[in-house]
Amino acid sequence: MFKKITMFLLSLVVVLSVCSCNNQKEPTKEPTKEPTVEPTKEPTPEATNEINIIVLCGQSNAEGHTWWIEMQRKNPALYKKYLNKEDSVLKMKYNCDAGRHVNDEYESVKFGMGFNNTRFGPEVGMNEALEGVELTRPTYILKYTVGGTNLFYQWKSYSSGSSGQLYDGMILYLYEELEALKEAGFVPYVKAICWMQGESDSNESDKVAAYGEYLNNFINDLNTDLVDYVEETDEKIKFIDAGISESSAWKGYKEINQHKIDVEALDPEHRTYIDTIGMGLDFRTEPSSGADIFHYDCLSMIELGKAFMEEILKYNVLK
Repeated sequence: MFKKITMFLLSLVVVLSVCSCNNQKEPTKEPTKEPTVEPTKEPTPEATNEINIIVLCGQSNAEGHTWWIEMQRKNPALYKKYLNKEDSVLKMKYNCDAGRHVNDEYESVKFGMGFNNTRFGPEVGMNEALEGVELTRPTYILKYTVGGTNLFYQWKSYSSGSSGQLYDGMILYLYEELEALKEAGFVPYVKAICWMQGESDSNESDKVAAYGEYLNNFINDLNTDLVDYVEETDEKIKFIDAGISESSAWKGYKEINQHKIDVEALDPEHRTYIDTIGMGLDFRTEPSSGADIFHYDCLSMIELGKAFMEEILKYNVLK
């Protein structure tokens, strides 16, 4: 009897063990994860405290006596773009009309930065030409201009005998602004000088005759006076000189422009002449109340600014 009970218990244990094994679940397997691939990150450009500086100087067509309201009918898109532009590639500080129209800080380029709030100068076209160009440094314009002024007396530099009031005033203005940038922790480098002048020298024979010599001295003296702000790799500041128009107001325009061409030929590696007449820049169509034969119309002013910037870019000095 005892043997039968023992065999029954052993059989029961075996059955229970088998059931228990059958009821156990397979351990849950974790799904295989694909290795995570981090997206390739573009290197972040290093912040720089170096600044490209462009000097814009001369008389009224450098200053900007062009009415921006005329742009409303000739190029509505550009009119809207620069009417109250808040963010431009170029920033500008200006001293126009013998200190009567100035700003106190670098601002985005927009209409109203010329002779007064109703006018504009080459800066708008310069900004247009620079858009889309990848630079590692900010680029600023320092603009110093006075309409109706000549090289013979007012812009004359000291190598021509004695310096004129506007040459001295411009150098002082540039020194003050460049030093202020340095005190703020920046390193400003003067990369180019854009010069639009000569109309007021074109109507008197003595001024016409002296223009080439005085212009060459002007360029050389600027390089000397601004040498502390020239980047070592540049050697000299690039000088971009625009010819004057063939308006009947400028009797000696051919002679003045020939002087400019001859001065460029003295150092073509660092000097460029812009043939504004060959470009077809016009002065006969604006304002609508009657043509102003002294100043370029709005579309021509845009093209002048573009030409200045395009010539600077050819030198590959903006970084």
